[in-house]
Amino acid sequence: MIKKEIRKIIKEKRKLLSADEVNSKSLEIVKRFTESEYFFNSSVLMLYYPLFNEVNSSLLFEPLFNCNKTVLLPHTKNDNITPVRIFSDTTYRKGDYGIYEPDKLIPFPKNNIDTVIVPGVAFDRSGNRTGFGKGCYDRFLQNTNAVKIGFCYNFQIVEEIEAETFDIGMDVIFSESEMIICE
Repeated sequence: MIKKEIRKIIKEKRKLLSADEVNSKSLEIVKRFTESEYFFNSSVLMLYYPLFNEVNSSLLFEPLFNCNKTVLLPHTKNDNITPVRIFSDTTYRKGDYGIYEPDKLIPFPKNNIDTVIVPGVAFDRSGNRTGFGKGCYDRFLQNTNAVKIGFCYNFQIVEEIEAETFDIGMDVIFSESEMIICE
């Protein structure tokens, strides 16, 4: 299947999830991540604010703040991502594409990020991913040494996603039932 077809099928499946399913599956994924070496070995992590029944990575805010880790979110403008710092008392507003971002934008150096939790529509076991098709994360992840981690539900793991030259692969993928180390 081509990316466009994969996007359509997986987005439809994700749309059918109830709020309880999103919450319970997200809690399992976050638990699996917080028990991993990737959580313990990172001090600066960039997450995403979930849209359209994505895995709720904001469930990580409290555990990260409790461990005194630096937490970032993307600020997207003109399809370009700038990492911005958040704190436990940060307030949010809707930015471009309806994505929540901090009211006060405090840019953070991209090269100082240890780990980026990357949203996606679908992933394969080799670390390939497809997002919404704008390439924002692929451009952002170029020339970074950060560990790239995909969060997804089991049904978002597909047999194969044909990678294009500009696609940036994941190092690790977490779903509610497994952690996949990508090759």
